[in-house]
Amino acid sequence: MKIARLLIATLLAGVVSSGASATVYNRILHSDQHLLPGDSLVSYDGRYELIMKVDGSIAIRKTGGTAEFWNPGKFGQELVFQYDGNLVLYDLGRQHALWTVDKGVFTPSIYTLEIDTTGGLNATTAAGKSIWYVPGEAQPAPPHPPCPGGAAPQPYPACANAGTPYQWNLPIPACSPAEAAQLARASGLTPGACR
Repeated sequence: MKIARLLIATLLAGVVSSGASATVYNRILHSDQHLLPGDSLVSYDGRYELIMKVDGSIAIRKTGGTAEFWNPGKFGQELVFQYDGNLVLYDLGRQHALWTVDKGVFTPSIYTLEIDTTGGLNATTAAGKSIWYVPGEAQPAPPHPPCPGGAAPQPYPACANAGTPYQWNLPIPACSPAEAAQLARASGLTPGACR
């Protein structure tokens, strides 16, 4: 009887402890790797994480923080980086896709998903060529020198990730709309406010 109780207690302890642990991937997911509730993918410098929270939602935030700057607002049981280069949130058992990053479907291959030092998600081929990118947290702009005549630069709008569900407006300090447009394009942004 004591042996049976000891065996049951040991089995229960194993189930409880295995359910409480989370996997932390350091910087990279390879094709067909996944995040389960509680798991995270951490940037190389350790500042950002793509996390699948225990409620099944996914988000990007500063490591250890609670403020999220990217969250598609969907809930699932498994976030899979697929062989076709897509990132998909599935229900239990991968029966139904509940959300996808929707950056296209690529030839099945070995791909890598990385979270960079701005919190951006970058999917690349084995040769390192980017196939899609989700921008990270907006970084502060460097100080702008005074404008001609000593006037202070003015903020002009620029759109990050224009035309996608993940777009947002950023202020570009510049001395003129033309200079702001040039700075926006050089930074990979679209001049003007998001539509």
